[in-house]
Amino acid sequence: MTKKSPHGIPDDLQEWAVYSLANGVSKLDVVRGLSASGLSNHAAEAVVEKIQKSPFFLAALKIAKEKKKLSDLNDVILDLDHMSSLRSSVPVESNIQASSFFESYYTSNRPVILKGIVNKWPAFEKWDLDYLSREFGEFVVRYQCRNINDDHARAFYDNHQTGTLSSYIETIKADSLPARDFYLMSQDQLLRRVAFRELLKHIDCTQDGIFDEDTKAQCTHFWLGPKGAVTPMHRDQNNVYLAQIIGRKKVKLVPPLAIARMHNHEGHHSSINFDAIDFDKFNNAQRLRVLEVVISPGDLLFIPVAWWHHVTSLDLTLSISGTNFRYENSFPQLSDYFS
Repeated sequence: MTKKSPHGIPDDLQEWAVYSLANGVSKLDVVRGLSASGLSNHAAEAVVEKIQKSPFFLAALKIAKEKKKLSDLNDVILDLDHMSSLRSSVPVESNIQASSFFESYYTSNRPVILKGIVNKWPAFEKWDLDYLSREFGEFVVRYQCRNINDDHARAFYDNHQTGTLSSYIETIKADSLPARDFYLMSQDQLLRRVAFRELLKHIDCTQDGIFDEDTKAQCTHFWLGPKGAVTPMHRDQNNVYLAQIIGRKKVKLVPPLAIARMHNHEGHHSSINFDAIDFDKFNNAQRLRVLEVVISPGDLLFIPVAWWHHVTSLDLTLSISGTNFRYENSFPQLSDYFS
């Protein structure tokens, strides 16, 4: 039985009415919504009147006004950002000094493509599909076996299977449409397992001053997938790097201040399918500036904390992602922001 409020309507319907009124929806439209749910027009008007007199609603109204102030400020900053030619693309830096990276990008919450780092890793020279099959092919891995547009973590946990690394590699090499559902992702925690520990030695975090070698084992992830593999639009609670070893990836980026336009109702993901945006359903998305980059083997993309990113493999790809920066990279105060 649906629980009813003191106003005599289901709690979820009353919650909708309170939320709508607090966020500026007119009394007339809320009455119409309640009437469409089965209440008489007179009863709906009475419910709205009671809600508006409630001290709980007055408190909700104050909270909504504070939220709107921040939302309006975000919109102004985003509009100014859209006027900037400097913000219309992601910069590329070659052989950047650590101090310049942290000052210009890390602490400024700005994405950047870094060159001259990944190509110095032993992994860049050693890793190809033949090497991985020969040295690690007998070991079992878990991989996604059905793509879901709105939540890649759920796609893995709800739709994964196991097999040897060599058999998985043969599957994704087929480059057939069904193979595009397969993806060996960070959720497998491959680099934390004893069988694959040798691979960590090939990721050299000691020479550039940007990354922390001591936390590498806990903060580094392995991604191997076919052409067409997709990670849907989401954001992370830490600063992240994405390093390309094999193949190219297309990455779409949206700044954190655009959250009100991203249709993010809970968690880390947007409800918008950025492979084919439905602008009729998501009208706010027309106001988004989406930065788009292609990263190639040897490139490292810095994705700042809370930046939205959508990733598509243009080829069969092998990537490493990580969060082991030398600067602070834990932000527990964002836990509610991501809930």
